[in-house]
Amino acid sequence: MNGTPRNEDATPALCPSLRRSARAGALLFPQAGLQTGLLISERLKRSRETWERVDYLVRNHLRLVSAPEMRLSTLKRMLAEDGFDELLWLARIDALASNGDLGFVMFCERRREEIGAEAVKPPRLLTGHDLIAMGFEPGPRIGEVLRALETAQLEGEVVTREDALAWVRRVTGAPSSGASNA
Repeated sequence: MNGTPRNEDATPALCPSLRRSARAGALLFPQAGLQTGLLISERLKRSRETWERVDYLVRNHLRLVSAPEMRLSTLKRMLAEDGFDELLWLARIDALASNGDLGFVMFCERRREEIGAEAVKPPRLLTGHDLIAMGFEPGPRIGEVLRALETAQLEGEVVTREDALAWVRRVTGAPSSGASNA
């Protein structure tokens, strides 16, 4: 990534200094380290949005280290997260300040470029209404099926709407139409 992320609130600029506080506490007490970062944000009178972004960045900046071992669907979800550019920027700074190993940062940048924006966050193939039309009862099961379908789509197992309908029928045993499957 070239340059720094654009953010009026300068959240990424807070993170390198907060990272040290959070890391010191995180070695023994992960929540304590994170709380330290959030308390500093509060004392600096930053907005709630900034607190939440700092929380996300401090909590997730080491997650990129495991990116090369992630399932494709997990990697795509991470690449699609709001704030991922800032997370990548923070991981780059952290790596340069510690051991200089940018391997995992470059891996994420390369994979995002290879995969492309459309495949990282593809449009949903089915909705809850589609599942209800297939016979599902409204309720939490619909969300579970849609989440599993999204994973299959991100893994490349499902590409079209027809693939998605067939996948749901195969995985859930839902009939082609009619009968309830709660």
